[in-house]
Amino acid sequence: MATGSAHEELSGRLQPVPPVSDLVGGFPCPDASALNNKQDRNTVRDRSLRTGCVFHAILDIVVAGIEDRPDSIILENVLGLLSKDKESNCSSFDWCVYYLKEIGYETIAFKLNSQDFAWPVQRGRVWFICINADLLKAAGMSPGDVNDIATDLMSRLVVPHDCKRNLDEFLLPEDDPAILDMTKEWSNKRSIQQARYRDACSNG
Repeated sequence: MATGSAHEELSGRLQPVPPVSDLVGGFPCPDASALNNKQDRNTVRDRSLRTGCVFHAILDIVVAGIEDRPDSIILENVLGLLSKDKESNCSSFDWCVYYLKEIGYETIAFKLNSQDFAWPVQRGRVWFICINADLLKAAGMSPGDVNDIATDLMSRLVVPHDCKRNLDEFLLPEDDPAILDMTKEWSNKRSIQQARYRDACSNG
């Protein structure tokens, strides 16, 4: 089967999704990652790349797959999405905001790091909070109003630096029964594999 043919086959049969108030998800990051030496600043525009393909599939679901438009869409991806192309001065994130606005959503973005929420790992991400523009209009609110509310909420969730936890707090001690049992199991398996290898060698 040729690359992409499975997606083409499935994407032509978009199934209806029951009404949802909020749609939450992520889309692939390799094409936008700073670790990718061939990083493409137009990755979201290019549907042949995984990042753009899944991003546009999400928009297709919102537009045609869900019976009623969600009140909000929450998405996340790597910070590389914010890198701007030198010629156009646009980033993949800018294009995300453009496409979301085209289908009727105002986007507020946050750069967040998992470490700020008491997780012992550095994992920076950009989060999109996308609000149905019709709802904002009906409520007499602007994207700036939502940004202020969301910023206040995020500031309350962030953990003070002196309360952050280290990795050791998430690990079992070396003498924990579960660790000892697993170590014994691995040791037995290794002994069996070594015995089989010796038998195979001796039998030529």
